[in-house]
Amino acid sequence: KMDNMAYFIEVEDKKVLKNFKSKSERHQTYGPAMMIGPEADLYQIAKATKAFLTADIREDGAAERLEMATGIVLRYEISEMVEAQELRRVSDDFYSLLEQNFTIKKVHRKYPVQLLHQRQFFSTIIDIILETEEGLVLIQHSSFSGKSQKQMKVKAKELRAWLHLSKMALQAVFKKQQVRTYVHFVMDSSLVEVETSMASQLAINL
Repeated sequence: KMDNMAYFIEVEDKKVLKNFKSKSERHQTYGPAMMIGPEADLYQIAKATKAFLTADIREDGAAERLEMATGIVLRYEISEMVEAQELRRVSDDFYSLLEQNFTIKKVHRKYPVQLLHQRQFFSTIIDIILETEEGLVLIQHSSFSGKSQKQMKVKAKELRAWLHLSKMALQAVFKKQQVRTYVHFVMDSSLVEVETSMASQLAINL
């Protein structure tokens, strides 16, 4: 199961997915881990955090952002597990990391893509796309909570096929070849880059 994805593939020859190769390039941690209660539902908190990261407009005032975070905490019924200000703090830390690492020209959130390639149909929603001076940056949030960097890297590699097909779709839509792909582990305040490639060269014919 993959988090927060409208995702499906129809493939006549399922062996094609075995050709994907991947290697984790970078693992970055930003800020402290989220402060939560001892009996917290980690998956539910992760869902709420992802919802806030999608909706948060950092240019809005602190009071407005806190009010929205409070609403999300109540909607996901996690008010006894985590404080609303923690969602705002995680969002600040996350987007500050992005601003430090990339020259961002435009941000797209919840961006739907489709890809038809070699009798495969792929449809999904990408959590974040950054348009930068160097190219595109794809970021997908994950609810997985790892106990170590190794566990997070293993989990990130499990998404390599999804990341590669999403990358191909973005290359076709934006007409840009440079696309870096990341998995964001919201509960661990970690961002892992996964470089994907195909054993055989693929051409995009859309």
